[in-house]
Amino acid sequence: KQWYQRRVREELKKQLKDAFSLLAYRDPRQSQMGYLMEPGQREQLCADLNSAMLESHGLPRQPPLELAISQTKNCVVKMLESGMGSGAYTGLEKQVKCSLKPQQ
Repeated sequence: KQWYQRRVREELKKQLKDAFSLLAYRDPRQSQMGYLMEPGQREQLCADLNSAMLESHGLPRQPPLELAISQTKNCVVKMLESGMGSGAYTGLEKQVKCSLKPQQ
């Protein structure tokens, strides 16, 4: 477990170093780390940074609300896959503006 935590911490430090290096460029998109400016990369970096900040304050890496929404989405998907039509009436997608597609 310690090895895994150390590895995750090292990977996060590298991501943060790469992200902060963008500040040195007039046009960060043209730098070696320009790929970090892509939407998917920004979202992942923000999620990793948020998790690290929560963990540094002794809190769970995944915010409780995010965890509850994820579990609810998975339950609704399983209900629909099992033929439980009542899952279609949950309105979760409208309430939290999320997709009900199963996460890969």
